[in-house]
Amino acid sequence: DAAYSTTIFDGINWTFEGAYLGNSLDSKLKDALLNQAANGNFFALRGSVELNGWDASLGGLYYGKKDKVTLTTIEDQGNLGSLLAGEEIFYTNGSNLNGDIGRNIFGYVTAGYTFNETVRVGADFVYGGTKTGEIGNGGKKLEAVARVDYKYSPKLNFSAFYSYVNVNTDPESTHHDAVRLQALYKF
Repeated sequence: DAAYSTTIFDGINWTFEGAYLGNSLDSKLKDALLNQAANGNFFALRGSVELNGWDASLGGLYYGKKDKVTLTTIEDQGNLGSLLAGEEIFYTNGSNLNGDIGRNIFGYVTAGYTFNETVRVGADFVYGGTKTGEIGNGGKKLEAVARVDYKYSPKLNFSAFYSYVNVNTDPESTHHDAVRLQALYKF
């Protein structure tokens, strides 16, 4: 994990982040899983710009193997939150970060505006896909997210998002809508 941040011109903050995660499975585990599991590799890059309350980022991810199960994180999204965009796309078939079959490549764009350092309105757009050797598990994937965050105090935050995910597999196409409202109090 590496990051570089600087201020360019007057008040324009630019940040570049990158991460690599890798793991090596024990040969006994590979044998027990009938050689259906492989060592996992995860690559992510993200560039962000902030100016006068506006923020935008552009990034990409690569992880998994086409015909094998790989594991990137042990729990949920691990410590990768700053390098991911979207909300639900990483829970679709073939794209789970905590173990799934398939090679995943995603690119994303995020943008938002923060009013008076308390209310942020933003959107995420993620596009990519999963390649597998199994029919119906891979396909092109798209997610669009609209979000609002309100920082009431240093200890109390409110957030909401709407997510639309479309998965286009060869035999069929499906979509999933999700809404989350959250109040978070930090003790």
